[in-house]
Amino acid sequence: FHWNKGHFLIEPKEFTYKRTDLSPDEAADYDKLVAYVGTFPANLLEDNEGNPFLDGNGRQRTSAKPIDTKRLLGCKTQADLAAFFRDMTSVQARLRAAK
Repeated sequence: FHWNKGHFLIEPKEFTYKRTDLSPDEAADYDKLVAYVGTFPANLLEDNEGNPFLDGNGRQRTSAKPIDTKRLLGCKTQADLAAFFRDMTSVQARLRAAK
């Protein structure tokens, strides 16, 4: 598979579906995916020194985070999965230490 210019000419609406357009099996698979992604650890926001950013209610703020899906899909065991998420978190710590 190789990306080409034609891929970028396809509008996003071609890749999105309303839940009512899904078959019962597709909806069940989607629900499983949502539940699985819900188990991912939160991306906690911190300043350069590792101090948490808090919201108006005193809870630590979070944000969306890119995920290496190829590596994630390659995880075969719970230990692989734990290492994957540990590595994602430690990247932030290494970036802070490099500053």
